Amino acid sequence: MNIYIEDGVTEIEGWEYQYVDVESIDLPDGLTDIGMHAFEDSSLTSIVIPDTVTYIGSHAFSNCSYLKSVRLPTGLRDIALGTFSGCTELRDVKMPELLDIEAYAFSGCESLESITIPNSVVSISGDAFHGCVSLMAARLPDGLRQIRSSVFFGCHSLVSVHIPNELTHIGNGAFEECHALTEIFLPNLVTIGARAFRNCRSLLSVHIPTKITTIENNAFFGCHSLTDVRFPDGLTIIENNAFAGCRSLASIQFPDGLTTIGNNAFSGCHSLRAVRFPDSLTIIGEGAFAGCTNLTSIEFGNVQVNITETAFRPCPNVLCVMAPTSDLATLGAARMEPTFSLQVVVTSESARRRFYDLQFWTPDTHAASGTAKDTVNTMMLCGTRSALRSGAINPLYLLPVEMLFMIFRYLPRTYDLRV
Repeated sequence: MNIYIEDGVTEIEGWEYQYVDVESIDLPDGLTDIGMHAFEDSSLTSIVIPDTVTYIGSHAFSNCSYLKSVRLPTGLRDIALGTFSGCTELRDVKMPELLDIEAYAFSGCESLESITIPNSVVSISGDAFHGCVSLMAARLPDGLRQIRSSVFFGCHSLVSVHIPNELTHIGNGAFEECHALTEIFLPNLVTIGARAFRNCRSLLSVHIPTKITTIENNAFFGCHSLTDVRFPDGLTIIENNAFAGCRSLASIQFPDGLTTIGNNAFSGCHSLRAVRFPDSLTIIGEGAFAGCTNLTSIEFGNVQVNITETAFRPCPNVLCVMAPTSDLATLGAARMEPTFSLQVVVTSESARRRFYDLQFWTPDTHAASGTAKDTVNTMMLCGTRSALRSGAINPLYLLPVEMLFMIFRYLPRTYDLRV
């Protein structure tokens, strides 16, 4: 069915053609307003909106599942809430010099493959392109300051996004579940929201901008292909689950000034082989490196760091732990021969009892220079079978047992060297 609206009509009222079985409609010149839900769930396949229209209400064309293209009028200044949401066949959208794209404006437009947003746009609200599963490329306007929450959530085919230099904020979940996104340029950001790039499975590298001080929770969770992460000098906090499940990440260089690594921040990073913590670090959260099954080397700059009980549980292949030489005297520590992997000093009987599942031996000849032998009550060697067989590992400085107990309590095997 086709509908013709006579000249002189200036407004189509809200809900007027909702659910109507209409394929096309001729709108008269002079029309200014299209009310909310006006054509929602109708059978429209195409529509020409005259340039005299300055207002299109929320959900005006939502769920028009046969609508394939639309040209918006030059007098329009914003695309309202959910205007084209659920238009599953919409492939072509031509926008005028808009100012705002409101929430859910194009959400669920499953056939939309590309979008060019005019440079006049200053605001794109949350979920604007949520679930546009065929969208492969998006060009954002040069003056855009922020991408709000979940704008491109679930755009599984999105490969590239032009990010303007003026952008300062990426909201929560902005690119979450963008499975095909391989790279993204982050210029002058101040904040990266929680879950911003969660499950971007094809993302290869990311350079965190210099003004970022906190990487929020789940920001890069599940980025399976991520191999290169570069942190800025001003970074102080990595929140919970920030890089959990980044199973291709083989190395990390933490900046001086980092104070906090949150719970499960790098859990499941199976390729990670070595970590070195800066002097500034004060806490490593629960499960921060849990399941880093190829982690072999841990180096601490600050032996006062608070390591939670499960921070490194399980990390079955850890071979060595190092602390700075300047702390040897205060630790009452000793060196051992460079023949085995892990070297730990237990400095009190109460601490020793906490290692109830380990076996000990007491060397008579390995006290550190300048340290009385009786201050080193018990020494311990522990490690995996492969570690014990490897041999020829450089001498390592020792850590206080209160720290190492948290790390190595759950190692799978220990050995009595007297055997």
